[in-house]
Amino acid sequence: MSSSEINRPENKGIASALNMLEESKKVIDSNSKGGPIPYASLHQFAGTMF
Repeated sequence: MSSSEINRPENKGIASALNMLEESKKVIDSNSKGGPIPYASLHQFAGTMF
């Protein structure tokens, strides 16, 4: 997501969510035996958790 999209009023607070997802991806990838998790799967997982 570009910085212009992140700064739009309707996306207020999304930067912290994206940072949390990026940190989660690092942890999952470092513990994964099957390779890195795709962003699509990460977003799907996050959508079911929050």
